[in-house]
This record gives sequence, C-alpha cells and structure tokens, in this order.
Amino acid sequence: MLSETEPDVVLKLSLVGDFAVGKTSFINRVLDDTFVSNYNPTIGATISDRMIRFKDKLIKLLLWDSTGQVAFRTLTKNFLKDTDLAILLYDVTRRDTFESSQYWHDAITDEIQAKIPCILVGNKIDLENERKVSSEEGKALAEKLDIPWMEISVKDNINLIKTLIVLFSEYEKMQ
Repeated sequence: MLSETEPDVVLKLSLVGDFAVGKTSFINRVLDDTFVSNYNPTIGATISDRMIRFKDKLIKLLLWDSTGQVAFRTLTKNFLKDTDLAILLYDVTRRDTFESSQYWHDAITDEIQAKIPCILVGNKIDLENERKVSSEEGKALAEKLDIPWMEISVKDNINLIKTLIVLFSEYEKMQ
C-alpha cells in the first residue's frame, strides 16, 4: 500500500519567458506564498518541487525556472526536455516580452515534438497604468497558438491558483 505522500503522478512544469517577467516570483508564490520585489536573474535553471492535490490526484509538481536572458536561449531550450506542462509568461508592461511569446511557444513545440498543456500568462496586472499589452492582444495570441490565456499579478497573488487549475485541467483532458 502506498503512503498518502506518494504522488499519483509526477509532472515537470517549465516556466518560460524573457528575463524579469516573473517566473521566479511565480514559483516562490506557489512554494511558500512569498513575493520579493528585488530582481535577481536566474542563471541556468533552478528546480523546485511541491505536492499539490488536484481533484482526486496527488501531483508532485517539479517547477523548472529557466533563465530568460537572450544569451542563454539555446541552454534554456535544453531544459525543456521531458516537459509535461508549460507556462509562457510575459510582462504586460513590456511589449518585447509579449512579442517573444511566439518564440517560447515554438521552442517548447520544437523540443517536445508533441502537444503538451501550455498556457499563455500576462503578469504584472497590478501595474495597470504602465500596461503596454492589452488583454485583447493576449487573448488573440492565445487563440492563434490554440492555448488558454490568463492575466495575473504575482505581487498581489491574483489568479495564480486559477492558472494552475486551468493547466491541470488541460493536462487531464489530454490523458
């Protein structure tokens, strides 16, 4: 008999996007509900894990946080191997990060060679007065990529759990 802490499934969740879009902050919110406002770039990748219950399953979620710096894009693509789920994160106050979303989606598709559950996520909606990417643009790109879309604020803890629920629901549909 398995213990109650034995997961039903282990899933690798890769967070991808340009630098300073909130990948590390997203993971910190999921892991221990904290937010740190100072920016320290991720070098390479960091891996964390968290047990999450979704419906009747206990999921061991392996959270892969990879660098978003342009100089390391080739390295980041290598970290995508064996990804089960992906969050494509952009910053609604920086148009260039949104425009890179197509690149990140293509990187996932090229590396995985199969359709996996992905979600396009616009972060930093708490900075509405600095917004450079409209909600309509986010929705349109998600429709083009044929993936769900959501806007969040990691800082204010808005829609993070909802993002994971949508992602897990997409995973469940594909099983």
